[in-house]
Amino acid sequence: MGVQSATTTRLGIPGFNSTVVLTTMLSTLAAESQLGGGSGANNARRVLAIAAMFAGGLAGAALTLRTAWLAPLVVAALLLGVVSASAGGEPGRQSAR
Repeated sequence: MGVQSATTTRLGIPGFNSTVVLTTMLSTLAAESQLGGGSGANNARRVLAIAAMFAGGLAGAALTLRTAWLAPLVVAALLLGVVSASAGGEPGRQSAR
């Protein structure tokens, strides 16, 4: 699946959306790296995203194994609330970039 995702990313097929975010991120990192023939642009952002997913999984596993089973859900709900509140703006309206 990673090879397919890297190939379609490299070919620029419009509308392609991988079902696995981490696989897509890893294959894009490999395809866009200088070693893979790409420019290497935005690789720092991709590495950071992969590290964030890994850290989130690690934190969730630690909470599940070391605390009550509900703890990861409470942390996720709080995080969702903080991110939603910080997004601000009117519902349904996209911010200008």
